[in-house]
Amino acid sequence: MATTFPLTLLGSIKSAFGLGLILAPSWTMNMFYYRTLNPEPSNLAVRMIGTRELLFGALLLGAKTPETRRAAVLASAAVDALDLVATVWGWEMGEVEGTTAGVFTFAASASVLLAGLAWKKAGLGALKSVKM
Repeated sequence: MATTFPLTLLGSIKSAFGLGLILAPSWTMNMFYYRTLNPEPSNLAVRMIGTRELLFGALLLGAKTPETRRAAVLASAAVDALDLVATVWGWEMGEVEGTTAGVFTFAASASVLLAGLAWKKAGLGALKSVKM
């Protein structure tokens, strides 16, 4: 089964974002309007998120069988959906500014929608139990 453009795009975006978070955490986070007064202490957590994104990108790009593609797309979409929940929760608690919450909400929603498009275009079939 040949790879599809949405699957390749999603994997490439996640990989690039992950690399950006690992190599230049403060600069990358500033691009998303997420600023901290003293970024150095938070760089470890940001780099850890970067490794997560890089791993998901690699899984999406490297998945060769329908089963591994299903698992990669579902895991990626689930994490992005949870990121969306965490962003809204943080905004409701007053921990995240409105602009930052808007950017993160858009990014997480777009990623989930792109995962859905990748699922459809890759012909991964009906949603069913994925064996790990």
